[in-house]
Amino acid sequence: MVKQKNNLAAKVKEEQALRSSLPALSRQIPELAKIRAEITVKEIEESAGANRNTIKCICESWPATTT
Repeated sequence: MVKQKNNLAAKVKEEQALRSSLPALSRQIPELAKIRAEITVKEIEESAGANRNTIKCICESWPATTT
């Protein structure tokens, strides 16, 4: 049980370090998506004030998820 706790703590720490190294827009998009189950590029563009092509490039670089 202690080993599992330590492994989880290490993973959380790695994820926090990764998130802090991302550009602001890359951190902001998942936060916007948490508010809703689905979000469009247009909604991200309006909320973040970012360029549509920049948003598309960022989203295309992420791994695909299935629901």
